[in-house]
Amino acid sequence: DAAAFAGTGLEGLLRCEQAPGALGARLAAALDAGRRLAPAAIVVGTDCASLTQDHLHELAGALAGCDAAIGPAADGGFWGFGSASPRAIAVLARPELPWSSADTLRAVRAALQEHGLTTRLGPQLGDVDTLADLEAAARAGTIAWPLPRDERRHPPYQRRP
Repeated sequence: DAAAFAGTGLEGLLRCEQAPGALGARLAAALDAGRRLAPAAIVVGTDCASLTQDHLHELAGALAGCDAAIGPAADGGFWGFGSASPRAIAVLARPELPWSSADTLRAVRAALQEHGLTTRLGPQLGDVDTLADLEAAARAGTIAWPLPRDERRHPPYQRRP
């Protein structure tokens, strides 16, 4: 929905409908779509409040001379994955990879290495998966929280005991 991006600074970014399937298959489909437009593509998680343009440039720079560049998240996952290699992208679609776990980054890197593919890591960032993560991001100033809200569309946040 293009209207959802109005006034965000993201209006000019190319968007496509998310592919069906498990997370790895959706990431691989997004990377394939990006590679139809450019030699390499990067996917990023939308839950990484501290992500900046500099982080993206650093991850893109890490792609030089390797098959995949990964931006690690502090919780063992990753906030970004970039590649120009169809073989590396295909590895992401493997159903046995443990998504959304403390072992995701290690497992993805091991799977890539199993296929003779090389990786480089970008900067480690925190993501926002839990209330504690949200509160930490707010304290760090990377996210404004609690967010202003229109109570007709968004009920007020209530902390559970």
